[in-house]
Amino acid sequence: MAKETEIAAGKDVLSYCGKCKMPLAHTIISLTKKGTVDRCECNTCGAKHKYRDPDKPVKSRAKSATKKAKASPEAVWKKAVADAQGMAKSYAMTEEFSEGNLIDHAKFGIGVVEEVVVPNKIRVTFEQGEKVLIHKRV
Repeated sequence: MAKETEIAAGKDVLSYCGKCKMPLAHTIISLTKKGTVDRCECNTCGAKHKYRDPDKPVKSRAKSATKKAKASPEAVWKKAVADAQGMAKSYAMTEEFSEGNLIDHAKFGIGVVEEVVVPNKIRVTFEQGEKVLIHKRV
C-alpha cells in the first residue's frame, strides 16, 4: 500500500508559477479550511501566489476586442506624407522647421514634422517610426 504524502505549511509541492511560466517546486505557505494548498512560494523566483494545479492547462487572456489595432509606422508615415504640403527640405540642425514640413534626412529618409516639442526639438514621423530631432541650433 502506497503512503500518502502529507500536505502542511513548509512542505514542497509542484505548482504552476505564473512568473516563471512553468510548473516548478513551491513551498506551501498556507492551506484552506478543507486542507488543500491555498498559497505557495516559488522556490526558483520567490513569487508568492495561489496554488495552481500544474496538470491543468493555463488559460491565456484574450486581448480586448475594444482595443483598436495600431497602424503600422509605415501606414502612419504614408498618410502623413500624403497630407503634407510643399517640397522636402534637407534636414540640418541649424534649420528651423514647423508642423507639417517635409524633411529629407540623410539617414532616415523623408519625414513629416508632427509637432514642435520644445523650442529646439521636433517630433518627426519617418517610414520606420517616430524620431525626435534637434532644430534651430545656433
